[in-house]
Amino acid sequence: MSYFRILILSVLFLQADFLKGQGIELTVEQSQSFATVTVLGASDVTSIDGNALIELDPVQGPFATAHLTELNVSLADGFNICLLGGAAEVIVEPGEASVSFVQVGAAGSVNADNQFDQVGNLFGVVGESTIASIFGDSVVDLATVKPVPFDIFGAQLDVDGETLTVFSEVDLDFEFEVLGGTAVMNLNGPLVMTGTLPSKVILGDVNCDGSVDLLDVGPFVDAITSGEFSQKADVNEDDEVNLLDVQPFIELLTGG
Repeated sequence: MSYFRILILSVLFLQADFLKGQGIELTVEQSQSFATVTVLGASDVTSIDGNALIELDPVQGPFATAHLTELNVSLADGFNICLLGGAAEVIVEPGEASVSFVQVGAAGSVNADNQFDQVGNLFGVVGESTIASIFGDSVVDLATVKPVPFDIFGAQLDVDGETLTVFSEVDLDFEFEVLGGTAVMNLNGPLVMTGTLPSKVILGDVNCDGSVDLLDVGPFVDAITSGEFSQKADVNEDDEVNLLDVQPFIELLTGG
């Protein structure tokens, strides 16, 4: 290995201290995502908004694995459920309650129909619910509600150009205290999320696996030392591959 190549590698690894995982940001489509909330047999419907992060391998398909690493959804409309013939109400104000990962499950293999499973998830809920009754009002801190396991099965990945759409289903049961007893709050409904896939030319993805990571360091250094032009190694896009591309490449590696 030449001294020049060792020097470049040293610069890269000395500066790239905190490599960040790469994912595709998703936005929950509120117009298509909703949950039917059921408590003691009575129900109300709320739309859902929020965001998520998904990691795909390879990032531009055909996908081998998919992994939802973040998921945060809010009950955008809240709900108002009447109980005991109107003698009591369970109320959550719009946007007051949200559900998110407490534990992220394992990445799932993507099948021929572009579907994947993600098992081992644990979800928690935060916010407040007001219990209004003829006996007086009380407030339930939803953060005290025990997290619940929920395995995602058959999540659908659809690609239209650079637009990625992820379809899944919500079906969660949270137990909480109401009127001196335990009730189950069930959230059930569709979840539709969209995001943008990277463009076909991913600067820095010199080994062409769909992401910029440590596996690109060797091919990047080879591109600089070989003198051959590589569009993906020309990170600063000046139509040359040289030392001026090192710092921009480090910034891609570290998310800087």
